[in-house]
Amino acid sequence: MAGFPMFVSLKGRRCLVFGGGHVAYRKICTLLKFDGDVWVCARQMGASVAKLADEGRIFGTDGCILRADGCADVDTLLDGVFLVVCATDDADFNHQVALRCRARNIPVNCATGNEDSTFIFPAVIVREDITVGISTDGCAPALSRHIRQELEAALPDWYGSLAKRLAVLRQRLRELCDNAQARGQIMGELTEYGLDHEGDIPDSVFKAIIGPR
Repeated sequence: MAGFPMFVSLKGRRCLVFGGGHVAYRKICTLLKFDGDVWVCARQMGASVAKLADEGRIFGTDGCILRADGCADVDTLLDGVFLVVCATDDADFNHQVALRCRARNIPVNCATGNEDSTFIFPAVIVREDITVGISTDGCAPALSRHIRQELEAALPDWYGSLAKRLAVLRQRLRELCDNAQARGQIMGELTEYGLDHEGDIPDSVFKAIIGPR
């Protein structure tokens, strides 16, 4: 069954990633796109992850070993965490961490087993405030990447600036017009104009469309 696409804010929220290899790096980069407060726990960081740490973009923690009799350091690391990504190449380690996350109702994604994951890491396209997420429910990640590439080619870069401009005009319109139906019609016209002019909507056009108020 397909997963429900819920978009949440990661800004200022602690995201914990176990692993320092290529898979971890890709997922870290996605989290950073959304201003996640990313912490990485790895026995050894690859060059790309280490570079992010050197640049101060992520926080590193000492590597830990999950023991059969429990692991206090992992449990401590989970304190205050919003979500967890298990991207080590040790499936048993990932599984044990996932069990701890489930017990604490912390969303977890495991690179080595979808059955351990409570959320799917989608392929994403970001155009400023516009986000498109693509998921095949973890069954065909290569297909997700292909769909993302096709959509990226179809979405102009200026869509992001258009969204920001429309947000500003929408707020101004609320102050000028108290009729919800009229606002919806005007915003539709402004959107069409912006799409026809690569995101550019001058104030003169805004004033002309809304008319005297």
